[in-house]
Amino acid sequence: MTNFFVNNESTRELEHALKAYAQCEKTMKEPNPDLFFNRGTIYEYLERYNEAVNDFQLAQKVDPNLGAEKKCDSIIGFVSRCYNSINNKGKLKSNKLVSMVKSIPQELELLPEMKGNYKICDISQLQNGENPGLMISAKVVNNIYKESDVPTCFLLVDYKHNFCVTSIYHMSQTVTDKIRSGGDVLIKNPHLVLVQLQYKGYQYNY
Repeated sequence: MTNFFVNNESTRELEHALKAYAQCEKTMKEPNPDLFFNRGTIYEYLERYNEAVNDFQLAQKVDPNLGAEKKCDSIIGFVSRCYNSINNKGKLKSNKLVSMVKSIPQELELLPEMKGNYKICDISQLQNGENPGLMISAKVVNNIYKESDVPTCFLLVDYKHNFCVTSIYHMSQTVTDKIRSGGDVLIKNPHLVLVQLQYKGYQYNY
């Protein structure tokens, strides 16, 4: 797991770590809170929040000193902010939203090197997982606060008034700081994750 966070931009290392943890869990004679906590951290990074919360709860039950309950509360706080931001459309006034959407590029004429390689689509056309050859054209509505530094998350709106939260990994702070409200964003080969979370009576899907 450490190798991924230090050296790797692919999630392959994390998938290997999850398989290793699954094998360890089968053979351990008593619950290992560190295993649950570390695996929960991987699930959180992969935005598999239900699984992350389940593991953090197991870690908390075995060793309350790890601070796993705080991790659960952090996740529910973040997911609820995302859910509410999407549903209230970033609290944008209707005239500002119309103006913002109207100026979103729908053609690649300004980027001739990408023409033919990518097709601009709206968020509703994406399939769960990888979407090779497609490109999302959208505007940044606002930043979504997250306690951990990675990923950096923003609320986006596309040219068909679809809202989503996008997560940006492995990007320098200098570049991230340039992403501001109202800015244009083009996302090549977008990876769609459908977020689901049930925790303490709350249920979120987006």
